[in-house]
Amino acid sequence: MKICDARSALLSPDELWRHFNLRALNYELSTPLSPAQLRLNRATGVGDGADEFANLLKDFDFRFTPRPQGSPNEVVLFQIENVSNLPLRFEIKFPNELDIELEQWADVGEPTELEIRQNSIIDQRLFEFEPRKGDLGPGESMILRLSYSYNCLDFGGDHIVPITMKLDKGKQLRLWMRGRTLPRGFAKMFTPSTITTLKPTRIGHEAPPTQSINLRNPSDVDVEYRIDVSPLLALNDMNYQFPIMTISDEKLVDENGFIEGFIASGSWISIPITFQPLEVKQYSVELNIQYRGSNGEPCAITTASSTGSGAGSGPSSAEVAVEVLRLEGRGYDPTPVDEEEEAEDEHGHLSAEERLAMAAANLANRPKADEVAYVETDEFRCEAKEFGLPNVQTLLWPGVLASLSVDSVEFSEVPSGACVYRTTTIRNQTMTGDSLEFE
Repeated sequence: MKICDARSALLSPDELWRHFNLRALNYELSTPLSPAQLRLNRATGVGDGADEFANLLKDFDFRFTPRPQGSPNEVVLFQIENVSNLPLRFEIKFPNELDIELEQWADVGEPTELEIRQNSIIDQRLFEFEPRKGDLGPGESMILRLSYSYNCLDFGGDHIVPITMKLDKGKQLRLWMRGRTLPRGFAKMFTPSTITTLKPTRIGHEAPPTQSINLRNPSDVDVEYRIDVSPLLALNDMNYQFPIMTISDEKLVDENGFIEGFIASGSWISIPITFQPLEVKQYSVELNIQYRGSNGEPCAITTASSTGSGAGSGPSSAEVAVEVLRLEGRGYDPTPVDEEEEAEDEHGHLSAEERLAMAAANLANRPKADEVAYVETDEFRCEAKEFGLPNVQTLLWPGVLASLSVDSVEFSEVPSGACVYRTTTIRNQTMTGDSLEFE
């Protein structure tokens, strides 16, 4: 299975791909089953060891954007495709759904506080996932619809439900549906992930391109923020005072080492970052973003853990709140790897019949599945273009207003000082005229 396209009326495709970790999800779906996953497929999911098997599931976060109570539902559409040569069957299960029917006399025990909370969120249909199951032949595709409702402030407005996506005779993954409903008049800043990954940059780059970090204010009040950039200076000092990560526009940083400003309600800002790696390795740094309501409004803060436990019954607030933004970037060596010379065929002197007999003998003596060593795939292969968002929009639905001929413009290598142009067109998908505005 592969997610070929994803769209939402409230988010750009790039934001959507990052909010729902679709690149990492596509990469995981492309890899072979590990021994732990094979063991998981043989488990029943009940009885002793059920918790142990649940821990074998790989986790992926689906983060819906926080919005004030009463906002329109955030609806997300995924276009999935069977990219294999075999029939594909998948199933989506919420945590209150068992894989097997239990007899009426079976005692499943008293529900925990976390289970009660999850069942309440499910019963109120705050999260929806449709369809829950499907069959796809080779090359066939279908559309999945996910949504989150901003109508409930229970549990402090923090709503977290893990759902399981199971491919028949394939991967089983746990998708954490995360939504946040904000009380009216509360300030909130939002980053789509606890980790923001910068584009890999080659070492020795004299003028690396500027990358942008977006900070969004999804609340209904204006927000005043302050970012402490001293961790960037500390990172550079630890690397021989080399400018590993810097704020591209120095005018944004005041004399005390802070970036300060305002973000209007429902708007966002972009912080320009220059990443210039010195070595072939992973760099990381954490920035504290302090914010508050610009007119003294309280801030909505999160009290629930990553699994949804610990949230109170009402909204939690503070006069000043802090968001931690973790930046990670990888430096790589652009030196091409010399290809090995083609090895000489040591069986070239054999006839076709002799080769066939040798192949049959090797087949008879091949190791069994349990004896095959599992080899981890390249940890950076998920950065490949095939796992990211498509260049051309393929997912269209009734009511879509317009579409671009290409969503991503490739400039490739551009000589220094050159001015290169590319063209994209906008098609009106309606029968009436539309006005457009670009941010």
